Amino acid sequence: MGKVDVARAQWQRVLEEFPRPGKHEWESEAFKVGGPVPLVEEQPESYSVEKAREALASLKAGAGAPREEVDWLKEFPPQRIRVHEGDPGKNGKRFFAVGEEDLSTRDYEYATRDYLKVSTLCYPSRYMDKARFRVALCDYLRAYRAQAIADWRRLAERAEDKTVSARFKPEAEFKCGLCLQREGYERAAQAHFRKVVEEYPESPFAERARALLKQGG
Repeated sequence: MGKVDVARAQWQRVLEEFPRPGKHEWESEAFKVGGPVPLVEEQPESYSVEKAREALASLKAGAGAPREEVDWLKEFPPQRIRVHEGDPGKNGKRFFAVGEEDLSTRDYEYATRDYLKVSTLCYPSRYMDKARFRVALCDYLRAYRAQAIADWRRLAERAEDKTVSARFKPEAEFKCGLCLQREGYERAAQAHFRKVVEEYPESPFAERARALLKQGG
């Protein structure tokens, strides 16, 4: 209880996505069963929108997640993935999309479960490597820091033996270094940053690694 940041995210989503165009769901032919009791509450969506707006206004300014947690989610933000009715059930997209939704509301335990479903139930899937990285991120955000470091190191090793796509290796090295740095292991972190700069100079993570090396002296 008391997850103000999660509540805020859900209320903001209500304001962004509702009311939806078209008929209310209780006007659908599927609900015309002729019974005296309606199957859904006939509450206009505008009521929920107004209540969400009131709830957001009542929140105290500044309440929310710890600063470091917010920073990590800003650096590696969740994606909004649209799942279409025709998408295959076993390609991992649905599980990954749900995981991203859970991550956006900072429900890291459920996000981890969904990402693990991608890597264990949906082989092969183009979302598999991304899901593995997200598991490591969730471990870090759940305060399993040593496990997160081990996760990223393992991903970097798998990129070398082609178990994970090689294009993910600089990202794994960078995130491992970033995690080590924020845990106070500056020398070990710099070794990872240096590896990114020297071996993957064209990677989008190389410039960031170079800047962190300069900061560390």
